[in-house]
Amino acid sequence: HDYPIAFANLPNTSNFTLQDKLRLLEDMKPAELESAPKQHAGMGLDCYVKATSPLRRYGDLLAHYQLKHIISRTTPPIKIKQFWPILPRLRKNELYLKRLQQSTTRFWVLTHINQLLKTSDSMSVSTPAISMHEPFLFYFPQWAVSLYVRMAGEPVEPYQAVTLKITVVDTLRQLVTVQRA
Repeated sequence: HDYPIAFANLPNTSNFTLQDKLRLLEDMKPAELESAPKQHAGMGLDCYVKATSPLRRYGDLLAHYQLKHIISRTTPPIKIKQFWPILPRLRKNELYLKRLQQSTTRFWVLTHINQLLKTSDSMSVSTPAISMHEPFLFYFPQWAVSLYVRMAGEPVEPYQAVTLKITVVDTLRQLVTVQRA
């Protein structure tokens, strides 16, 4: 087709083990916005166009306009020569918005943990370590979020589950202080 749309492309990781996928979390890049369709393994699709609320993102509004013209078989409002200069800005905005959303999610998860800690001195969770350096990064599947953890004591084995006792939550720094349970 000749309709320029920002396709979100992500390579296939279906052959990876859980440990391999956890290793990728530390370095994983977001899906790349490109003008040509490629596989988006995270969605399990041969190609993917993100077109959610057009009120939230310029890229979504652009995708809605382009898709409307594809469906109605009319000339798209943006031609390929006009699209190329827009693509870098779309990539930068997507990265900013993703980081903002991740930060917001971490804030609310940490606020929730703080509320749980008001009813007890600590709480224990079993979770895999993702990074080996202080502050450690752990993935908490029960909240579907990765959190930075400050922990004294023995070194952490990478990608192995560790039972942690959460004692302090710093929502401003988005950091959790733990002890090994």
